[in-house]
Amino acid sequence: MDALTDTLDASIDPVCGMTVDIAEAKRHELFYVYDYREYAFCARGCLAAFLKDPQRYVAAGGRDAP
Repeated sequence: MDALTDTLDASIDPVCGMTVDIAEAKRHELFYVYDYREYAFCARGCLAAFLKDPQRYVAAGGRDAP
């Protein structure tokens, strides 16, 4: 976890850079695990962009999946 971008309950959307509440992202199905890392998204458009080309965004971080 990157201390500058993530907390225990928030993460940075790798597509747009917005701070995302992880619980909200999970509740709205805006959460995805890719290559053993967790990613939270602010909106369906950001999730769709990530799913279209995940390698473009994985360098932005994510959190280790449990």
